[in-house]
Amino acid sequence: MTDRSPADPGATADFELPTHVGVVGAGVIGAAWAARWALCGVDVTVADPSPDTEQRVDETLAAARSAWHRLGLLPHGRAADDEPSGEEGTAGF
Repeated sequence: MTDRSPADPGATADFELPTHVGVVGAGVIGAAWAARWALCGVDVTVADPSPDTEQRVDETLAAARSAWHRLGLLPHGRAADDEPSGEEGTAGF
Protein backbone atom coordinates (compact mmCIF):
# COMPACT_ATOMS: atom_id res chain seq x y z
CA MET A 1 0.00 0.00 0.00
CA THR A 2 1.22 3.50 -0.74
CA ASP A 3 0.51 6.75 1.05
CA ARG A 4 0.29 8.89 -2.10
CA SER A 5 -2.34 9.04 -4.79
CA PRO A 6 -2.18 10.70 -8.24
CA ALA A 7 -5.54 12.31 -7.50
CA ASP A 8 -4.41 13.87 -4.21
CA PRO A 9 -0.69 13.49 -3.43
CA GLY A 10 -1.23 14.39 0.23
CA ALA A 11 -4.01 11.84 0.80
CA THR A 12 -3.71 8.31 2.01
CA ALA A 13 -4.47 5.89 -0.77
CA ASP A 14 -6.12 2.54 -0.17
CA PHE A 15 -4.85 1.09 -3.45
CA GLU A 16 -1.50 0.26 -5.01
CA LEU A 17 -0.13 2.61 -7.63
CA PRO A 18 1.01 0.92 -10.82
CA THR A 19 4.74 0.53 -11.29
CA HIS A 20 4.60 1.72 -14.90
CA VAL A 21 2.16 3.69 -17.08
CA GLY A 22 2.09 4.85 -20.69
CA VAL A 23 1.06 8.32 -21.81
CA VAL A 24 0.11 8.95 -25.43
CA GLY A 25 0.93 12.49 -26.46
CA ALA A 26 3.26 14.96 -24.77
CA GLY A 27 1.36 18.19 -25.24
CA VAL A 28 0.33 20.24 -22.24
CA ILE A 29 -1.98 17.56 -20.82
CA GLY A 30 0.14 14.50 -21.63
CA ALA A 31 3.34 16.04 -20.26
CA ALA A 32 1.50 17.10 -17.10
CA TRP A 33 0.14 13.57 -16.55
CA ALA A 34 3.60 12.12 -17.15
CA ALA A 35 5.04 14.51 -14.54
CA ARG A 36 2.30 13.74 -12.03
CA TRP A 37 2.79 9.98 -12.33
CA ALA A 38 6.58 10.31 -12.12
CA LEU A 39 6.36 12.49 -9.01
CA CYS A 40 4.16 9.79 -7.46
CA GLY A 41 6.97 7.27 -8.02
CA VAL A 42 5.58 5.62 -11.14
CA ASP A 43 7.77 4.97 -14.19
CA VAL A 44 6.28 6.54 -17.33
CA THR A 45 6.71 5.83 -21.02
CA VAL A 46 5.66 8.79 -23.20
CA ALA A 47 4.77 8.27 -26.86
CA ASP A 48 4.75 11.35 -29.08
CA PRO A 49 6.29 11.76 -32.56
CA SER A 50 7.41 15.34 -31.92
CA PRO A 51 11.20 15.80 -31.94
CA ASP A 52 11.06 17.97 -28.80
CA THR A 53 9.04 15.50 -26.70
CA GLU A 54 11.82 14.72 -24.24
CA GLN A 55 12.63 18.41 -23.68
CA ARG A 56 8.94 19.28 -23.20
CA VAL A 57 8.37 16.50 -20.66
CA ASP A 58 11.62 17.31 -18.82
CA GLU A 59 10.62 20.99 -18.55
CA THR A 60 7.12 20.08 -17.37
CA LEU A 61 8.54 17.67 -14.79
CA ALA A 62 10.91 20.36 -13.48
CA ALA A 63 8.05 22.87 -13.22
CA ALA A 64 5.80 20.32 -11.49
CA ARG A 65 8.59 19.36 -9.07
CA SER A 66 9.02 23.04 -8.19
CA ALA A 67 5.26 23.57 -7.74
CA TRP A 68 4.94 20.45 -5.57
CA HIS A 69 7.84 21.70 -3.46
CA ARG A 70 6.15 25.08 -2.93
CA LEU A 71 2.96 23.25 -1.95
CA GLY A 72 4.84 20.96 0.43
CA LEU A 73 4.00 17.82 -1.54
CA LEU A 74 7.48 16.42 -2.29
CA PRO A 75 8.34 13.39 -0.15
CA HIS A 76 10.94 13.40 2.62
CA GLY A 77 11.77 17.11 2.49
CA ARG A 78 13.37 17.00 -0.96
CA ALA A 79 14.01 20.38 -2.51
CA ALA A 80 12.68 21.25 -5.95
CA ASP A 81 16.18 21.38 -7.45
CA ASP A 82 17.34 18.09 -5.89
CA GLU A 83 18.24 15.24 -8.17
CA PRO A 84 15.42 12.71 -8.51
CA SER A 85 15.49 10.15 -5.72
CA GLY A 86 14.39 6.54 -5.72
CA GLU A 87 10.98 7.87 -4.69
CA GLU A 88 10.42 9.50 -8.08
CA GLY A 89 9.54 7.55 -11.21
CA THR A 90 11.38 7.91 -14.49
CA ALA A 91 10.17 9.18 -17.85
CA GLY A 92 11.18 7.21 -20.93
CA PHE A 93 10.52 7.94 -24.58
